[in-house]
Amino acid sequence: MLSRFRSVRWHRPPAVEEYLAQVQETAERGWGLDENQFNQFFSSIAAPVIDGHDRIRFCVTQTMFAGQHSPVEIRDLGEATLIVADHASRNLYGRTRSARPLGVAKRDK
Repeated sequence: MLSRFRSVRWHRPPAVEEYLAQVQETAERGWGLDENQFNQFFSSIAAPVIDGHDRIRFCVTQTMFAGQHSPVEIRDLGEATLIVADHASRNLYGRTRSARPLGVAKRDK
């Protein structure tokens, strides 16, 4: 994984420790956030569309200007993105589980 990390052309590369923490956070909540790291001036939210064999087939994404939304709005957009991705997973592939692992609750407001 780190060889792929090092090959990415980042605008503002995170430290490896920061990147690994972001990967863990993404796995826990079911959606990911890139804030002005990959592309200058832009932030992106993404959630996976997963098939019946637990393979990521697509991603539902939202891209916006960096700093355009508050942290609460970003969280709400992330949760909405996950709902859409889970809906697509269910309707395209019959998947009945969310990309968010069982037992992981949404973060408090």
